[in-house]
Amino acid sequence: MAANQLNGYALSLAWTMLSPEDRTIRAGLRFNMAADVDSFVQALRDFRGPQQNILYADVDGTVGMIAAGGVPVRDAANVLQGRMPAPGWDAAYDWRGLLPFDELPQRRQSQDGMLLNANQRIVDEQYPHFIAGEWALPYRAERIAQRLRERPTHNVDSFASIQSDIGAPAVGELLPILLRTKTGSPRAAEALAMLRDWSATQEPAAPTLAIDRPEPLLAVAWIDRLRREIFEDETGELFALLERHRTRHHALQYALTRADHAAWCDDVRTPAAESCDDMLSRSLEATLDDLGRRYGADPQHWRWGDAHPAVSEHRPFSRHWLLARLFELRVPSGGDPSSINVARHNPWDTAEPFANRWAASLRAIYDLAEPENSLFIHSSGQSGHLLSPHYRDMSPLWTQNRYLPMVMNRQRIEREAALILVPR
Repeated sequence: MAANQLNGYALSLAWTMLSPEDRTIRAGLRFNMAADVDSFVQALRDFRGPQQNILYADVDGTVGMIAAGGVPVRDAANVLQGRMPAPGWDAAYDWRGLLPFDELPQRRQSQDGMLLNANQRIVDEQYPHFIAGEWALPYRAERIAQRLRERPTHNVDSFASIQSDIGAPAVGELLPILLRTKTGSPRAAEALAMLRDWSATQEPAAPTLAIDRPEPLLAVAWIDRLRREIFEDETGELFALLERHRTRHHALQYALTRADHAAWCDDVRTPAAESCDDMLSRSLEATLDDLGRRYGADPQHWRWGDAHPAVSEHRPFSRHWLLARLFELRVPSGGDPSSINVARHNPWDTAEPFANRWAASLRAIYDLAEPENSLFIHSSGQSGHLLSPHYRDMSPLWTQNRYLPMVMNRQRIEREAALILVPR
């Protein structure tokens, strides 16, 4: 609890893992001793948090998933549902205990023998409890399912291919709409021709946002600008907050394709009544202005990887511009938030609106039949010491979607490890 005497209020924080009844560590120990599915699930009863979507499988072909963790039960009158601080003096906002384990979202043995999770919604409208207020759109989950169904069985190499997938379903969904734009200048016509030629070489449902191409930068920047042109006039200062919501691509698609949403395209700040076609043209010109200032006048020289570096920030030295140059790690990256190889940027970062700030820092593939075939890679290195050769030596491999062998043999570890920690 943190008290602030200013204005006579006190701030209090409640978290399920701060309870003296938390047995999450015991759950982790019991995981490692589970001999079958039932004992594994039983161990999850001690798992308090943070809540996780935990998937499991056994040698008999059983697959399952449980969204394990301590979930507060809140009164129906509690409209905040944990999204923001609540007036603690009002009992309507008190917790009513925790959701019973057996009522957590869970499945066992899916119809097609496949379970996956990419932060998409895991409950339907009939589920009676509040679990979360924000879910990722199903782009990544659907793309993973598509890739899994491409072959009857998979191996380490096929899973590596899936993990490295930088196809962008969200861009694929909007690209045909962008290509219908009526251009008003030679440079806009050139940009549209570039996108049209690039689109013809791509998988329509998920064009590849490769680091060495200009078209991904043009498409992503245009979509970001178009969304701003259409919605900012109605939402004002709330737009930046709404932008963080993960449904943003669907909202844009609705505005551009559904007659009952077309009114969003009118800029209420002007006397004219703008159409969606007007907004497409206007946003393209604004996008070209911005990209030209940042990366030069010739779009053929733009590169998605240059504008979209994966940034491994240093805490706290990234806060100082000079120390950041020494301690931060930056490597080109492809993809976008809808890619399996997820890469999320912040359009509101005026200095680096396309920098990849949220990505899969760890990739791992486990071969349970032959553990020594397992692979992993991390986005930086295994040392936190700037002068160590292992501070950044994994970054080039990570950005190239390459892996290192995961040594599982105890004798080899003891023989070759540079450092072994022994408990006392």
